[in-house]
Amino acid sequence: MALRESGWPSLRSRRIAETQRTRLVRETSPEVEGAVPRRESFSLPSADGSFRFAAVIAFTVRSGEAEPDDPAVLDLARTGIARRAEAVSTRFRLTEENRVKGELTTALWSWEALAGCSVRGRCVSIDTDVELVEQIAEFEKWERRRSVLAWQARQRKEQEERMRSLVVDPIGATARWFLDNQDKPRDVVAVAGEFQKLRSLLLPEEQADSPGALVDDLLDNLSEEAHRDHLIRTLRKWFTHFGRDDLGARLPGSGG
Repeated sequence: MALRESGWPSLRSRRIAETQRTRLVRETSPEVEGAVPRRESFSLPSADGSFRFAAVIAFTVRSGEAEPDDPAVLDLARTGIARRAEAVSTRFRLTEENRVKGELTTALWSWEALAGCSVRGRCVSIDTDVELVEQIAEFEKWERRRSVLAWQARQRKEQEERMRSLVVDPIGATARWFLDNQDKPRDVVAVAGEFQKLRSLLLPEEQADSPGALVDDLLDNLSEEAHRDHLIRTLRKWFTHFGRDDLGARLPGSGG
């Protein structure tokens, strides 16, 4: 009795495993239920534009009530396989051919019900132009280098902009220095003075034009004599009214 009880789970497990194997064979065997095995080549698009993968895909067709070799059924099966395969292949570049094979089998392994048949498959092989793949790999390497150089250029430009903002803003520059050197409060005044000197040296203050210079510039730009005489009389009148004899003395004919 003890032997029976100890052997029963093992026997039961073997029967369950055998049942599962039988079901798997029935589902995958092309000789069962009208399933027809096929193996064909497909040209699959890649993520590299016009460059394509050459794939050999084995697939099995269940034709249902139709004849297994019915051309319409086979066309449906090929179309279904190609559609699922292209959805996978377009995600990868030619340099990733090793991944594509496994991804294709994963996508094609389950049965897909089509009009009048069901189909599933697996990728047998993926082939690419070796020379072309090498060229693409070199191009990808060049793209990575270019991206790094572009990033470095952006970093440099951002650093230059930050430095420029510090040069034209002595207060901000001093605050930033003090933030990093809070243990040196006695040096703040000297540092602020240096930043102020730097700003004055690199970005001197723009001097506004003096009133006398504006008057001279205004008269020099008038070429017509009538307009010039009228402007001189008008300016002399207003300069006298506001007590700006110094400006009136700059006018022609003032006897100064």
